[in-house]
Amino acid sequence: MRTHRRAAGFTLVELAITVAVLSVVAASTLPSWTSSLLRHRLKATAERLAADMAEARFEAARSGQPLYLSFDVPQRCWAVAATPQCSCAGKAACARRHAQFDASDPVQWSQTHPMVFEPAQVQPASGGTTLQVSGHAPLLVSLTALGRARICAPQGGWVEYPNC
Repeated sequence: MRTHRRAAGFTLVELAITVAVLSVVAASTLPSWTSSLLRHRLKATAERLAADMAEARFEAARSGQPLYLSFDVPQRCWAVAATPQCSCAGKAACARRHAQFDASDPVQWSQTHPMVFEPAQVQPASGGTTLQVSGHAPLLVSLTALGRARICAPQGGWVEYPNC
């Protein structure tokens, strides 16, 4: 009495169907993943700017010297420095804190205003710096009346940040 056992494993047809189904699922999740990545980059840039503003406020109070935050939109950078005209392009010697972004970074800036951090008080600028990635709700990074960095959403659309 002989029994025939079927060999264990997948046939070529079963494997091809599995690969096809997986590729359809992967293609359908790619736009969602890309959108999530862009939102994360926008959020990270806003939080980095807010952190630099908070550190400049603290350092001005600690040192007793005013600090200046300046932006250069075409060069895609900002700098915290002891002099008001410190360039953030390149690695300027006058900059205490410096952030430079390359042209491939999707975050766009608008409404940038220089800010002054005095030792005893902060002079809030009107408005703030608006950051946006195409197709996503913008974020506004500004100073409160007490001089603290604040991130808010001018048009809503963010769970993490309040509406402005």
